[in-house]
Amino acid sequence: MMGYDALTAAAVIITASSFGSTCGMLNISTTAIGNTLAELPLYHGMGFRWIGFVCMLVITTIFIVRYAEKVRKDPTKSIVYGIPNAIEVQDADHLPAFGLKEGMVLSTLILGVAALMIGCSYYDWSYEQTAVCFLLTGIVSQIVGRKNPNRMCTSFVAGCRVILGACIMIGLARSIAIALDSGYILDTVVYYSAKALNTLPPLLQAPGMFIAHTVINFFVTSGSGQANITMPIFLPVADLIGMSRETAILALNYGDGLSNYIYPHSSSLMAFLSACGVGYGNWMKWMGKMFIIWFVFACLFMMLAVATGYC
Repeated sequence: MMGYDALTAAAVIITASSFGSTCGMLNISTTAIGNTLAELPLYHGMGFRWIGFVCMLVITTIFIVRYAEKVRKDPTKSIVYGIPNAIEVQDADHLPAFGLKEGMVLSTLILGVAALMIGCSYYDWSYEQTAVCFLLTGIVSQIVGRKNPNRMCTSFVAGCRVILGACIMIGLARSIAIALDSGYILDTVVYYSAKALNTLPPLLQAPGMFIAHTVINFFVTSGSGQANITMPIFLPVADLIGMSRETAILALNYGDGLSNYIYPHSSSLMAFLSACGVGYGNWMKWMGKMFIIWFVFACLFMMLAVATGYC
């Protein structure tokens, strides 16, 4: 309706999801697990991660707006020009009215997010507490939205069906970590990882760890799974080479998060693209450039963490 294309819609949704979780201010899957394994206070070092978040927000917004405005002024410059939209575009008159019921649902969501931020920031909420917060927000939203119990249960089951696959992946990833630890394989990995990183100048050791996480993320796409596998390896490595544990966790954040939206086997990426009607090839024509910018920024940000003694 606003004159943009489907790729713009996909970019707004996917990149926000990507760098929002990547910067890791309150990320349960990576930051919370990493801090727990590192024996640090929950969400410790949030101030520096906020700097990264603001920078990523500005960089990504500029990149999206430039493309979106180019398409709005000349639709033929769209990467997906000529491809039918997945959803039929109508005019604004066909939009449902925003009434009291919709306002109450939106208010419930805002209150739920606010409660989540306060709980994680001041009361050290972990998985159990945040799960209850999400559950209550969903239930209250359904109630104020005047959905009957049958529809509420159907929605809940549909959500569980999507999450179950991720739960299985987390369990499998954790089993790998247990096998590595029980077989004393981690000691060998720690030694050679530390040896490889030690060959780099101190300023490049953090970018090196970030790149390692990016490669590992191709094989272990679950953030929590990767945290459980890699943190027992890279935290001792960080100690051996004199890197702060906070910087090692930052490398996990960026290595896990940024590449989730370029790897073709990422279930969340494929779900987003399918819903928006954008093919993976067309997506990478735009996202490839964005990822290069993200990658360069992440390496520079890792170097800044080392230079400033981030801890």
